[in-house]
Amino acid sequence: MHLLLSGIVGSVAYGLAGPGSDGCYETRTETGDRLIAIRSASAPRVRDAYLGYASQQFRKLTTRDATVGGRRCSAKHARHLARLLHQGRTLYATGRLEIRLADPQWFRAFGERVVGGALAEAQALVAEAERDFDRLRTPLPDRPDEATVERWLRDVRAAHLPAADADASR
Repeated sequence: MHLLLSGIVGSVAYGLAGPGSDGCYETRTETGDRLIAIRSASAPRVRDAYLGYASQQFRKLTTRDATVGGRRCSAKHARHLARLLHQGRTLYATGRLEIRLADPQWFRAFGERVVGGALAEAQALVAEAERDFDRLRTPLPDRPDEATVERWLRDVRAAHLPAADADASR
């Protein structure tokens, strides 16, 4: 197995990244840096990915376990839901992915409020994000730069797969 990047997005977002991380990644390689350099999002994919994943987190909240462990997981799902919606809207509106949250305490408190019974607040946050995605103008392209990504992928395969496997993937 070849490690290209090892990310710590959630920890960074909440201000919990430990020593040895460069802010977003615990491990970076030259190939991983090339991937970061070519990352491109498309408007439909950003909307679908962030809203879809946040909706999954909301569904987990509606079927939550009332045990102490279940409450901890539910608080995490609620924080994650809020972070995804915030980051997704920011990316969609600006074209930039904001990793560090300006007010991580708000997200922690949101998680506790939801666990405390404020499920309607989480539902309202999802609905608000859906409306925002509908009304926001985005600088993101309609389609990602697939040719650049394909070149990167072929380079990775050539560098890391045995010769016979690399030839078969072309």
